[in-house]
Amino acid sequence: MTERTLVDYVLKGMKGRWSATKHADAWTPGIADLSYRVNGHNGWMELKTITAPPKRPGTIARFDHPLSSSQVGFLTERDGKLLVRILSPRLYLGFDAREIAEMWRADGWPFALLEQMAAQAWKQRIDWKEMVEWLG
Repeated sequence: MTERTLVDYVLKGMKGRWSATKHADAWTPGIADLSYRVNGHNGWMELKTITAPPKRPGTIARFDHPLSSSQVGFLTERDGKLLVRILSPRLYLGFDAREIAEMWRADGWPFALLEQMAAQAWKQRIDWKEMVEWLG
């Protein structure tokens, strides 16, 4: 699943639970993939994928398309969210702004620690009710 299909998966799964706008703005560096409103809360979300997880648990996990410094700045300044989909094992991890900043400062986390460091985790598929609670 590419980042584009991950965005579509989230938009479809959250349909009727929030209002969201997809952003693809080449002129605004770092803008998040989605802006949203849920339960009276406005927010921003970046989505990333890891299709080839490291073989060793201690190896730093790398996104298919790395977070840029402008993305990290955008998300941390706005208390944004990061949703990561890992291909195998199929896992969805949600990170809050604090974890995003820590991950950036540490130049990533070992693959084995990703799930422990996440604010939210789902195996196989996202529980959309839990997603609403996490975002709102």
